[in-house]
Amino acid sequence: MRTMALVPRFLSAYLASPAGQRQVLGRNRQAVRAGLNSNDIHSFIVAAPPTGLQQVFARRVAAVDNLRAINRTALSDFDALFVAPQHRAFRGELRRPFSVLCNRPI
Repeated sequence: MRTMALVPRFLSAYLASPAGQRQVLGRNRQAVRAGLNSNDIHSFIVAAPPTGLQQVFARRVAAVDNLRAINRTALSDFDALFVAPQHRAFRGELRRPFSVLCNRPI
């Protein structure tokens, strides 16, 4: 495998894919030893698109990773905001009638 023509993020995604994993697992001789040597790695066959397309792929993966991080942060913030009212509710400290909370009479 020649890595000069491969964008690292593209190669990483390929090796994590089912096709890449078949190659990794096919060369990992755990009965003898765990892991791969440089000959194993250099023998991988990677169907690589042109470098420009690999770069587009890498940018899209980075954008998705960024969105995942934003969503994790938002979920964490939501969880933190939910805890205080939840504790107050279980302690019976939220005593307003439902009609008042909804701004309409029952």
